[in-house]
Amino acid sequence: MKRPALILHRDDVPDPFLADCLEDLGYAPRSFADSDRAIAWARQHQPDLVVLNQIDWPVAAGVCETLKLDPGTNLIPILMIAADKSVSENQECQISPNAWLSEPYRHRVLTQPGSPINDQLRQAVEQALAWRSDLERQGISSEVCFHLPSTIPCLERLTQHLESLFLGGGLAEDQVKRFKIAIREVGINAIEWGHRKEAAKIINAIFRIEPNRMTVTIRDSGPGFDQRRIPHAAQPGDPVGHLDTRQAMGLREGGFGIILARGLVDELRYNDRGNEACLIKYLTHTPAGAVG
Repeated sequence: MKRPALILHRDDVPDPFLADCLEDLGYAPRSFADSDRAIAWARQHQPDLVVLNQIDWPVAAGVCETLKLDPGTNLIPILMIAADKSVSENQECQISPNAWLSEPYRHRVLTQPGSPINDQLRQAVEQALAWRSDLERQGISSEVCFHLPSTIPCLERLTQHLESLFLGGGLAEDQVKRFKIAIREVGINAIEWGHRKEAAKIINAIFRIEPNRMTVTIRDSGPGFDQRRIPHAAQPGDPVGHLDTRQAMGLREGGFGIILARGLVDELRYNDRGNEACLIKYLTHTPAGAVG
C-alpha cells in the first residue's frame, strides 16, 4: 500500500513530473494549490511527507510554521523545492523545512544518460525521512528548527514561538517565564558578541522535547569565547567584580546574562568553541503536548 504524501504547488495545475516521481518512490500524492486546504488535509490524514513545490517563500514559511508548531503534525517531514535556498535567509524569524531540493533538479537528472529520473528527488526525500527516523530512534517527540537574523525583534519573535511550545509541552507559566528570560539573555549575547550586531548573520535555534527534558539550543556563527576567561562578565560568588573591567573597556553596565541564564534553567551548557549554548529544563512528567 502506497504511503500518503502532500504536494503544495504554486500554480493551479499540479506538476505531473513530481507526482509521478513520488509514485515511483511508493507514495500516493495529493496535490493542492491552496495552503489552508493543504494544512487541513495534513492534519486529517497525517501524510508521511509534505512537499512544498516552488511556492512563494512567505507561503512556504507560513505552512512550515503552522505544521511545526502543531503537536499533531510536528514530526511530518517537510521537503522544500525551490530555485534558491538563500531567499529564506532574508526574512524574519522562520521555521526551517527538513530538507531542500534545488530546481531545476529534473533537468540535471535528465542530462545524465541511464540515470533514473528521480534520483535527485529520492535523495531529498530520504534526507527528510531520515530526520524523523533519527528523532524517533533518540526518543525525541518534538523538534522545531528556527533561523533568524541577529536583531532583537527577531529574538522576541523566537521567544513568542517558544512560549507556545513550552506551554504545549507541559511547563507551568512560571517555568515558561524563566525559560524565556534565559533564552533572551543567551540570544542577546549571540547578537551582541557572537555577531557584533550584524543583522544579516543568522542565528540557529533548535527546540526539542526529549524523554526527560526540554531543550533549546542557540548557535551563532561567531568566533565563540573561552568560558574560563570572561573578565567583563559576572562570575559565581562575585556578581559585581566585573563592573570595573567593563568600565575600563568602555562597555555599558551589564555582563549578567550568562550567570542570570544559569540560574533560570536546570542546566546551561556551552560547546568547546563557545558559540553554541544548550538550555535544559528537566521534566518530571510526560509533556501534555508531546508528539507520539
